[in-house]
Amino acid sequence: MVKITRKAFESFLAGARSFYPREFLGLWKEEHGVLMDIILLPMSEYGPSSATYNPLMLPLSSGAAGSCHSHPGPSKRPSRGDLMMFSKTGGVHAIAKYPFAKKEDVSFYDSKGNELEFEIV
Repeated sequence: MVKITRKAFESFLAGARSFYPREFLGLWKEEHGVLMDIILLPMSEYGPSSATYNPLMLPLSSGAAGSCHSHPGPSKRPSRGDLMMFSKTGGVHAIAKYPFAKKEDVSFYDSKGNELEFEIV
């Protein structure tokens, strides 16, 4: 079960809304098993069908637990590209689909693309 603070969850949805129609991308900051915040990396690229970051920009002390990004369309299923990123970026990944408004617009996945249950704490 993934645990995420309301603040982190709302920040994710707000980021997705603000970047629409481009994809939003961030990394999760975790403390004591709870996703607490989003790390935004310099020199990230946000496009209409993909978003990328430069792993060299990841701070050494980031403690990134995984990734979060948005899909500007109606799907929150991971693409092949998403699965490749998941395998290199922590163990907890979230995808939000348009309109980025409620809990049902978000799914969490492990690094292999298996859907995980989540709880807002």
